[in-house]
Amino acid sequence: MIVIRGRGFVTANALLLALATTGSAAQQPTQQAAAVAARIVIEPSSLAMKVGESTTVKVTAYDANGNVIPNPQVRLSGQRGALQILRTSNTVRALNAGRFQLVAAALGAGTTPVMSNIPVTITWPAISRLAIVADPGRLYTGTTLGHTAKGFTKDSLEHTGFAPVWRSSAPLVATVALCVADAASRPSTSRTSSRPPTAN
Repeated sequence: MIVIRGRGFVTANALLLALATTGSAAQQPTQQAAAVAARIVIEPSSLAMKVGESTTVKVTAYDANGNVIPNPQVRLSGQRGALQILRTSNTVRALNAGRFQLVAAALGAGTTPVMSNIPVTITWPAISRLAIVADPGRLYTGTTLGHTAKGFTKDSLEHTGFAPVWRSSAPLVATVALCVADAASRPSTSRTSSRPPTAN
């Protein structure tokens, strides 16, 4: 009986201790909710890049009181095919020429996201090498064959959309003219016509 009472006594104490612990935990304040972004700032305020270049931007989020939020959950994005974003380091790489927007977004109060954006202007670097690619076939007297000019930067990136000037080094043998039908979509395409020999 003494042993049983001892066991009952220990069990009661354990139960009281458990209840006390639970009550104490219930009185503890709940974990502080994550800060909500009210404003996002991207630095620098604009980017001017050349195709193939990379740069890093700084993104800062502020709460409603103007305090900086440490380690904010901000997502960077840009136009597909023009900007490549490495989100782990906020690195931006230029892929194509044009004018674009770099956007930073985070969850704000309620369901409305907080967003900020900066303009990004991308231009092509200088062309360091040209290549002329002929359409399938061969030139004979009186025939025409298409040729396409391709330009490459010093980093071997193909420069698209440039308009080369075509001319023949021997106009009496072959003439070169811009193909009007392709001028809008392929301005670097020309037609080379072989002329018959002229009598002296």
